[in-house]
Amino acid sequence: MKKGKYDLATIFFVGIIIIAIIGAALPMNRTIVWLMLGICGAIVAVQNIQVKEENSFLIATSALIIILMAFLLIPETGSMFYSPIGTLFINLIIGFGIAGFIVALGLISRLGLEK
Repeated sequence: MKKGKYDLATIFFVGIIIIAIIGAALPMNRTIVWLMLGICGAIVAVQNIQVKEENSFLIATSALIIILMAFLLIPETGSMFYSPIGTLFINLIIGFGIAGFIVALGLISRLGLEK
C-alpha cells in the first residue's frame, strides 16, 4: 500500500464526509453542522483544487449534487427528506456544493479577466 501525504485540504475533504455523517446520525443543531460543512468546503476549494483540476471537480460536484437531489425528490421516498439518510444527503450537498460554488466563481472570474 502506497503511503501518501495528507495535507490540510485532504483532511477537510474527509471532514466533510465525517461531519455530514455525524450531523445526520446525532440530534444536533443543523445550523452549526451546516456552518462547519461550509467552512470545510471553502477550505477544500481554496486549498485543494488547482487550475488544471477545476473542470473535473466542477463536473464531479455537479453530478454528485444532481444525484443526491434526485434521491431526495423521488415521489415514492417523500419521507426520505426528513430521515437520517435525507439529512446526510443534504449535508453532503451543502459541503460539496459550497466547494463547487467557490471553484466555479474562481473559474468564471478568471475567464472574465482573460478577455
